[in-house]
Amino acid sequence: MSGVSVARPDGLATLGSLRLATVLRSDGDDVLEGALVCDNPACLREHPIIDGIPVVVANLQRWAQHQLDAVLRRTDLSPWMTSLLGDAAGPATVLDDERRNISTYATSHYLGDSYLALVRAALALAPPRGTSLDLGCSVGRGTFELAAAGAELAVGVDLSFGMLLVAERARRSGTVRFEQRQVGVVYAAREVAAPPRDRVCFVCADLLDLPFRRADHALAINVVDCVADPMRLLHELGRVIHGDVVLATPYDWAVNATPLGAWLGGHSQRADHGGSPEAALRRALPAAGFSIASERERVPWRLYVHARSTMEYQVHLVHARHV
Repeated sequence: MSGVSVARPDGLATLGSLRLATVLRSDGDDVLEGALVCDNPACLREHPIIDGIPVVVANLQRWAQHQLDAVLRRTDLSPWMTSLLGDAAGPATVLDDERRNISTYATSHYLGDSYLALVRAALALAPPRGTSLDLGCSVGRGTFELAAAGAELAVGVDLSFGMLLVAERARRSGTVRFEQRQVGVVYAAREVAAPPRDRVCFVCADLLDLPFRRADHALAINVVDCVADPMRLLHELGRVIHGDVVLATPYDWAVNATPLGAWLGGHSQRADHGGSPEAALRRALPAAGFSIASERERVPWRLYVHARSTMEYQVHLVHARHV
């Protein structure tokens, strides 16, 4: 078996009271197209499985309004045709934004060593066990690493369907395929062998409304400063994770992701914490049910932008344990 599909009983056990109700297309053990249904009589909501990825969100209509382009986008076009369409669409479009984001994260996850070093530094603080969640998994390298490090089931969770398609197709095919941005709207096709991918699955879900009963471990890289409500994220972790969580964040706050009032630090320097995000996070974790077990300051992390540009971060690693 090449991997563990969340639509199989062993993966489905992590997803609340959902059951597999419809199978329209499958490949061996993997359900590629179908639907999960909530067993709660007061709910009975359907959740689609698209290209092997369960979409488990509370408001499917709102999700579709933002993600349908990625769901419906063809993947069988040649690089030549993709280039022509990219030129025609131009910059600052939905297509251009997605190509840039996938290029940045796929290159950083699979063609460089900085992201892998960050993941391994995080797991050195708290090795995975049981069911481990990779929150904000993007294109999936951290999820594969959780399985390789000993998780019984590694579940990658992200709200971006385009990112998850890269990860899920790598899980099924053994090859990571993406376009790497060179400059402007010029991209080069890339193929990389995927890491070992047993005991891995991916779920499209909102990190602020996690569709899981419980898990034993979680990794959250570049998440705290990328959600609308960081405190709600921490409380969701406290509800679901009955074990260890490792947070890795550069505190790169931006109002298009997180309203100013929800930032953990980064403002109100007149307060006793002086605007320190590290101090704000240390205060927030006990309120969410965690004690801080260990920390590492200023762990380097490099993100690819294009062939002549990278972004350099110094990440704060925090290992928190559910109490």
